[in-house]
Amino acid sequence: MKKLLRNVWIELSNHNRYKMVAIIFCMFILVWVYGCPIKCNSLLHPGEKIEFDQLQAEVDEFFAAAEHEANDVARQDEFRQYLFSQSLLVASTGSLNWLTVFTSLGTIFGVGATADNVRYRLRFPKA
Repeated sequence: MKKLLRNVWIELSNHNRYKMVAIIFCMFILVWVYGCPIKCNSLLHPGEKIEFDQLQAEVDEFFAAAEHEANDVARQDEFRQYLFSQSLLVASTGSLNWLTVFTSLGTIFGVGATADNVRYRLRFPKA
């Protein structure tokens, strides 16, 4: 009986060899497709592979950083427009408004102090 089953199996496998290979190959592909998550290259860390959820978090972080930079550029442009308007005022009237001068100097000092504070906090972070 054992010999008969062995002969039937050998005969079946010889006759349907490529069908069996195709079935085994399809099973491996199904396991691979279902079991392995899709990964792609990270935007922030070029050599690292990440999954979709992590990619979405990196995209959100990137857009938040871009929005922060756009707000910073808008603030700098607003300050430049303010200085330009004050310069036009001085040029047209011929006199200085000392309150405006001191306010401008205080603003410049505040920007410098903020930059120094940020640099210090980045250099010596709190644990």
